[in-house]
Amino acid sequence: MPKITINKLDAARRQIDAAIRMTFADEDPVAIHSVISAGNRIVRDICAKRGDIESYLRFTDWIKPGCEKQFWNAFNESANFIKHADDDPDGIFELDDEASDFLIAFSSKWYNDLGNAATKEMKTFITWWAMQHDNVVNPAVIGHFERAGVDQAFSELKKAMAKFNRKDKLKAGKMLLTGDVSDSPSLVGRY
Repeated sequence: MPKITINKLDAARRQIDAAIRMTFADEDPVAIHSVISAGNRIVRDICAKRGDIESYLRFTDWIKPGCEKQFWNAFNESANFIKHADDDPDGIFELDDEASDFLIAFSSKWYNDLGNAATKEMKTFITWWAMQHDNVVNPAVIGHFERAGVDQAFSELKKAMAKFNRKDKLKAGKMLLTGDVSDSPSLVGRY
């Protein structure tokens, strides 16, 4: 069996991109969360090690000194539940379908801030995610990622996005990623 050679950032990029494709394909939320949690952890560790990634430092500034462990335990709660059973083999957890979206957005941003080119998947996801959160997301975020070549359907889709259910939002994201906006009028027309 052939081997592949990767570094940590290659692994993180592959995990982030896979989580994005899995999200838009509406695959298993537990599998998506496992994959993006792994990619997020690599990117976070590299940001922490470098110590000069402004967006990561601003994020960690939210943590009260002395409470870092408590914060990261809460941040990683769902990922830890999914990958460990040593302390709670009979445990039950409610995983929000959209919990991974947050991790994908931050992982993509930090990956890019580390000096790596954002992938098509990352650009598309950030555009899609920002469309849904345009009331709280700084417009510069989309500009930072150079909107993912979706100008043709962007304004139409953005207006309708507020009315979409999760399945239709994911379908719109998949259309943006694949470049197949042919179904856009019928999807938007329903709302």
